[in-house]
This record gives sequence, C-alpha cells and structure tokens, in this order.
Amino acid sequence: ALIHGLNRHYYSNAINYRKNELEQKMLLNLHKKIWTHGLTLPNFTEHTEINGKSVNIMKKFQTMLTLAETYNKSVQEESTMTHEQLKARHVGKQDPKRHLEESGR
Repeated sequence: ALIHGLNRHYYSNAINYRKNELEQKMLLNLHKKIWTHGLTLPNFTEHTEINGKSVNIMKKFQTMLTLAETYNKSVQEESTMTHEQLKARHVGKQDPKRHLEESGR
C-alpha cells in the first residue's frame, strides 16, 4: 500500500478461496518426489568430483583463515613496537597483509 501512495487510506481485505479436495491433493503432491527416488544411487564419479572440489575449497578457506590470524597477530604486535622496530619488522619475511590479499584473488 505504501508503494502505491495510499498510506493509511488502504485496508487489506483477506480474500478467502476454498479449494475442493482434489485441488488440495494436487497442491500437496506438487513438490513430492517419487517413492523410488530414495532407492537410486548417485553416480560415483560425479560424487567423487564434487567431494574433491569441496575439499579443495575447504583447504583454501583454511589457508585464508591462518593468513588472517597471522595478520591479526602482526597488527597487535605492531601496536606495542617502537618506530625503529617497525622499520626492521618485515625484513626477510613475507608481509602477511600482502600475502592475504594475493591469495584471496
């Protein structure tokens, strides 16, 4: 009602439509699967491919999580360091923020 600019001058009336028994049965069975659907086995090669892809995705998320944790730890350590220590902090090491950005792409 607000979309049409009617504000408070609009009262929604409930429309009651009674369905007969046949229509109710048809609507209840609309999204049902057949009874033999639970007995069929999925294709094994497709299932293993899907599992392999999901495992690879989980490994990538795990590495992203560890990189994010190391970045958080390095940010917390930077807050307690002096200016001279910050200059020599990442010498000979990989910058965790840059590594996290590169692996996220």
